[in-house]
Amino acid sequence: VNNPAGQAGFGFAMIMVLYAFGGWSESAFIAAEMRDPKRSIPKALIASLGIITLVYLVTNLAYLFGLGFEELRTSSAPAAAVMGTVLGNWGATFISLIVIISVLGSINGTILTGSRVYAAMGKDHRIFSAMGRWSEKLATPVWAFFFQGCITIIMIFAVGTETGQNGLDRLLGVIGFESLPWSSYGGGGGTLVAGTAPVFWSFMLLTGISLFSLRWRDRNIKRVFSVPLYPVLPLIFCVTSVYMLYCSITYAKGLILFGVILMTLGVPFYWLGCTPQKR
Repeated sequence: VNNPAGQAGFGFAMIMVLYAFGGWSESAFIAAEMRDPKRSIPKALIASLGIITLVYLVTNLAYLFGLGFEELRTSSAPAAAVMGTVLGNWGATFISLIVIISVLGSINGTILTGSRVYAAMGKDHRIFSAMGRWSEKLATPVWAFFFQGCITIIMIFAVGTETGQNGLDRLLGVIGFESLPWSSYGGGGGTLVAGTAPVFWSFMLLTGISLFSLRWRDRNIKRVFSVPLYPVLPLIFCVTSVYMLYCSITYAKGLILFGVILMTLGVPFYWLGCTPQKR
């Protein structure tokens, strides 16, 4: 794997590899809409992770045998390159279309599951109450979809266009920071990934810690889901998250400011909306 930021190693490779498995936990977001979540959620998590792992390994073996290590390391579109060497230009075009369709499916799943988080936030906090409204006709949180779409468009404009990048650089200059190294991380999208990776792993770590905290605080509550190999497996998860947090911070360097600013902006909104909604 090429490291545009110049920080090579196993940790950086794991950051990129684990993004291929990103979203495995999001099926739990729609548990309230499932008929039998106690059985469906574990099956979905185990089956999806197993399938993704198998597909990931087989695909990368095909890349390695088809291109060789050096060509694979420098290729920006390995799937198209492999099919191109076997079937020519039409093969490269065909697999590119397959990749596009797969990406669209992933985006669709992320949109559906992500909106449920905003909807739950709207039900719990008055300042976001609009996002908690569901359409009876469509049986979906339409305002959560709308809010999510607006935020996405703003972020695409901010990091994916020259105007947005220049605006962010000027804003950073006003508060005394250097411009973001957009080209070093492969452009706006890559910079966004690098800047938010520490946030991602911070919350993964906090989720693992919360399991121990809640088990200790609410010891008498009957649990719907059991944690296998408790506390060993959750402890391994937390240790892994600490390592990945360290690696992501090392990779992001000054870009960690991007994620910190986003999280900091959420603090005043949290306190403004900390009064729960009446149900």
